[in-house]
Amino acid sequence: MNPTRILLTGATGFIGTRYCERLHLLHRLRLRAMVRTFNRASRRHGNSYADSKAEGEEIVRRAIQRDGLPAIILRPTVVFGPYSAFVPDVVQAAKSGEFGLLDDGRGVCNAVFVDDVCSALHTALTADTALGEAFFLNADKAVTWRDFNTTFARMARPDVTFRDFKSAGIQPRLDSQRATIGTNFRALKQLIASPDFHRQPSTVPAVGWALFHTKELVKKSLSGETVADIKRARAASASPSAASAATSAKWPEGGRLVRECCSVEFSNEKARRVLGWRPAFTFEQGAAMTRVWLEFARYNAAGE
Repeated sequence: MNPTRILLTGATGFIGTRYCERLHLLHRLRLRAMVRTFNRASRRHGNSYADSKAEGEEIVRRAIQRDGLPAIILRPTVVFGPYSAFVPDVVQAAKSGEFGLLDDGRGVCNAVFVDDVCSALHTALTADTALGEAFFLNADKAVTWRDFNTTFARMARPDVTFRDFKSAGIQPRLDSQRATIGTNFRALKQLIASPDFHRQPSTVPAVGWALFHTKELVKKSLSGETVADIKRARAASASPSAASAATSAKWPEGGRLVRECCSVEFSNEKARRVLGWRPAFTFEQGAAMTRVWLEFARYNAAGE
C-alpha cells in the first residue's frame, strides 16, 4: 500500500493537526482534511466523543469484512503532547496552588506521546501485512496518574500541593448535580433562601417594600421552630463549609473519574510485532518536549 493522496478525518483535533503538519512537511504527501462531527453518535457509554470513536471503528470494521476495505484500525490510548487537552487542564488547575488526585493517583495511565501516534499512522499507511487488524498504541511502559498529573502540575507551579479525593464519593456527587426535577427543586429552594437573592431586588423601593411585607405575612403563618430552621439554613448557605474553605482544589469531573480509575495496562506488543511500529519517546522525554511547548504557548506563565 503506497498512497499518493490521503483523506484525513478529524483534522481539527490535536492529533489530526499534528499529523497534517508531518504529512506535509516531512513526507510531501497530498491530503484532504475532513471534519466529522461526533455529536450525533449513538449514546452507548454516555460520552459522545468516546461513542463516536467506537461507532467509527464499527463502520470501518464492517467495511473491511463486507467489502474488503484495505484498512488498519489504530487505538491510541492517553495521547499527550503539544495541543493535548489533558496537559493544559492540569496546568490551569494547578495554578490555584492545589490539585486534586483521585485515589492518590494510583490508577494506570496508558500515556503515549503524540509524535509516536503520528509515526504509527504513517506506518499504517504503508503497511500491507497488517491490513484488517486493530492495534493499541501506547508507550512501552505505563505510568500512574500521580506521575502524569504531578509532572505537569509542577511545571505550572513547583510548590503546588496535592489533595486526595476518593473515587467512591465522586459519582454520588456528580449524580446529585445532574439536572433532574429534584435537583432543580432543591436549587430553587436554595436560591429563594439566599440573602443575595433578596438583597438586589430590595434596592428597588417598591420591590423591597413588597418583599418585606410578604416575609412578615409568611412569618406569621409559620411556627417559631420553622422560622428558626429557616434562619439556620440561611446562615449555613451564607458561609462556606469547612471542607470547601480549606481547599482550592477543584473536584474531579466525570471524565477524570473514568480515565483515572483505570486498572488495565495496555500492551503495544501486537503493534510492534505485526505493524512494525515502536514508540520512540518515554513519558519523561515526551513531558520534556511538552514543557517546551507550554513555555512557548505561555500556559505555565504566572497569571496567564
